[in-house]
Amino acid sequence: DLSGCRFPGANLDGLQVLCSSFRGADLRYAVLTRPRLCGVDLREASLANLQCGEKSHLEGHTSAVNTLAVSSNGKHMVSGSDDRTIKVWNLDTGKLERTIDERFYPVNGV
Repeated sequence: DLSGCRFPGANLDGLQVLCSSFRGADLRYAVLTRPRLCGVDLREASLANLQCGEKSHLEGHTSAVNTLAVSSNGKHMVSGSDDRTIKVWNLDTGKLERTIDERFYPVNGV
């Protein structure tokens, strides 16, 4: 359980986390290079200016990001948010590829 822990600006190269809580953790300006995250609780975590590898931060959600999942090949990341959207990101380019906004409730798992 890493709830409430502070990692601002941390280099989290190769981070591998399975079924753990980062609820309320401070990950601002952290760099995630080749992460493997599964079953990770990011509710209320500070993700401002989160960087993936050498890419700039990912902008798009208008509310807190609750959940993240990275594809097995490390090329895509999916995020779910209180803004009721799911976003698919290309981690090679840092670009948003798709937004799914047909949800009636905040997204807490992807």
